[in-house]
Amino acid sequence: MRRPRRNHATAFKAKVALAAIIGEKTLAQLAEQFDVHPNQSHSAGGVLARLYMVQHEAQAFAALITIATPHLGAPIADSGLAAGERALSWMATLIGTDALDYSWGLFRDLEMERPHNFLGWLNHQPHPPAIYTSIVHEPRAPYVRSLSDWLVPAWSQDMNDVYALHGRTDTIVVSADHGLCAADGRLLIRILERLRHV
Repeated sequence: MRRPRRNHATAFKAKVALAAIIGEKTLAQLAEQFDVHPNQSHSAGGVLARLYMVQHEAQAFAALITIATPHLGAPIADSGLAAGERALSWMATLIGTDALDYSWGLFRDLEMERPHNFLGWLNHQPHPPAIYTSIVHEPRAPYVRSLSDWLVPAWSQDMNDVYALHGRTDTIVVSADHGLCAADGRLLIRILERLRHV
């Protein structure tokens, strides 16, 4: 049975976002802890939304819209894991860079897709029927490498490149860095309007 839609307060949303940024828990643990049902998600939230949909496939989902989401992983996660696994990585805390320790869970979830890691598993699970849309953020100038390329490269953001969703996703490319922008808001309005008529 489908539960009624809940409207979360801004404080609750901030609490969930902060927990995701801190990275002490995996995405699956965050979904369970906060009992969230996301359907429009930015960055790692898009991976969390797909996980929720896969684990609750009996629920009816109309659509999932992801924005700049690392569906195939994020190179920065691999770099963070590698830095944290070095023999002297414990010394990083002595100079105030303990973010590696706090972000380990998130890095583990978002490391590049491989056969035996989280994204490798998730990307090969059957996904429930829904309308899937990827909003892909590409750097403003293709010849200029930006922080966005390092955080979540454009090639990792298209759900059509996810094994279980190949050919089932609408993809919209926006010229933007990784963060949310005004174009995303306009696109969401347009996509949600279109969904109302489906």
